[in-house]
Amino acid sequence: MTTMEERVARIEGGYEHLATKAEEYLFKRKKLLGAQTGNCEGCGEHFLDRSLTIDHIVPVSKGGTDHLENLQLLCGACNSLKGDRPMEYLWARACDGSLRRLDMAMV
Repeated sequence: MTTMEERVARIEGGYEHLATKAEEYLFKRKKLLGAQTGNCEGCGEHFLDRSLTIDHIVPVSKGGTDHLENLQLLCGACNSLKGDRPMEYLWARACDGSLRRLDMAMV
């Protein structure tokens, strides 16, 4: 029996299909964490890995997919504010100060 980490390592090697949704989620999260180096794509702040959540850039409700190219990591405040809206909405809220107010409310 192999551990989840061993399976993810084999998957990254490209020779094993993902067996479960949980493994697929962990694989994508690991890839995103490597690419974003712990920074939220919304506010740009650095967070512990466990504080970042996977978000769909184009929401599934608007035709987005679960492909890695449509996924990003956001902190809880950014993900809550963005909801099922496009990133432009989040960036506009960041510019008008809404993001900072939400971040402070979560403390």
